Amino acid sequence: MQARDWLSFTKRFIPAHEAEQILEQTLGISPAEQRLTRDRELAGDQLELLTSRMRRRALGEPLQYILGDAPFFGRYFKVTPDVLIPRPETEILVNEVLSWAKGRTLRGAELGLGSGCISLSLLLEIPKLKMIASEVSTGALQVAHQNAELHGIRLERLELLKSLGEQFEIFLPHGPFDFIVSNPPYLTFSDELGRGVSAYEPELALFSREDLNSFYRNAAKNLRSLVILKGAGFFEIPHNRASEISDIFVNFGFETHLCMDLTGRPRVLKVCYQP
Repeated sequence: MQARDWLSFTKRFIPAHEAEQILEQTLGISPAEQRLTRDRELAGDQLELLTSRMRRRALGEPLQYILGDAPFFGRYFKVTPDVLIPRPETEILVNEVLSWAKGRTLRGAELGLGSGCISLSLLLEIPKLKMIASEVSTGALQVAHQNAELHGIRLERLELLKSLGEQFEIFLPHGPFDFIVSNPPYLTFSDELGRGVSAYEPELALFSREDLNSFYRNAAKNLRSLVILKGAGFFEIPHNRASEISDIFVNFGFETHLCMDLTGRPRVLKVCYQP
């Protein structure tokens, strides 16, 4: 079977652009090369792997897990079912930290490292930054370590901690920091999710296990002990609870600012520790 015939057949089951991505990644060719080699004959093992990946996608498995990587902030990061697939809206979180940091020499901490895309993006954008990050999942820590190696980030710039839960106390012996950043699990089990999300992505990274705002209360309680004066915290938040989460920090005496996503909904909460 030729590559063009496989693409024609596959488009009946999955979107054309996804079929093209599968073909490119499986054969190790660029989009330009794919267009020039559609008459090539597919070897038996290539055809078997291509068809297996197409079937997995047709059944709803996220394409990023099938291909093994996902784009984030202009780079690709390894992903497995142990980690949440990076979302474009989380790039707002990175942008807000970068705008605040302005290239200074800083120390930061991230609770809930996942694939490492947030901490690693910040480290790649701020040469004088050092980070410490915690993660409850052993599998996710392994993926983050692989991504650090992939992007040439040495472990003296990114210290990894194995945590027992979503609590900021793990950082107290290592502080103070200039900033804290986190994209915590904040969905509820009643939220409507696409099948590819609910069936394949890790529950631990998606759903809040306790009282919905307990994570943010814990952050507010510990922030003064964790960041320096004029330091900051940056948190991805559910837009439908933005005001009540902001009020938690206000009640602890912090200044807050809500940052909007491209749909105009609050997506990131910036919390400042002012004298």
